[in-house]
Amino acid sequence: MIRFNQQGLSSLIILLVVVVLAGGGFAGYKYLNTKNSTSSTTPSAKVTKKVVVSQRSKTPGVVLAALTAHGYNPKTGAAIKPDKYFTTKDTPLYLLMNINKPKIGTRLEYVRYLQGKYLDHKSIKITQPNLKFAYFDWNNKPGKSHKKGVYRVRLYSNGVLEKKINYVISSK
Repeated sequence: MIRFNQQGLSSLIILLVVVVLAGGGFAGYKYLNTKNSTSSTTPSAKVTKKVVVSQRSKTPGVVLAALTAHGYNPKTGAAIKPDKYFTTKDTPLYLLMNINKPKIGTRLEYVRYLQGKYLDHKSIKITQPNLKFAYFDWNNKPGKSHKKGVYRVRLYSNGVLEKKINYVISSK
């Protein structure tokens, strides 16, 4: 009579059960997958798939560069004391943009966040041809100062994100 080792037999049975369960799971998956992918017996309308290529994912290139500064030269658009760090008393702050001669009617916009929360937004519409620079400014109201924190600014042209910049306001 042939005798089996009890411990070896139990390991063999466990292995056999695992293989059967895995095979059954795989077969069930294949069955459900093919059942869901076949067409039903009821008539259905023909579905056509259209692929729309979005132009929004491509940056238009209207805003070539952007920076924050303490001032600017209105004739040349050059920054006066460009900086990323300001104090609560600095006023006004400027966001200067070098732009690539946008078409008349192009809308430039910023959205500003303070400490990750929406703060404000503003837009300008281009009304003159061949412009090479534009700016936004932020002034304090009399008796008020800028809030301390990290500011994030997102620049858009006609609703498409062009540039991201950050600046910091501290009490120093």
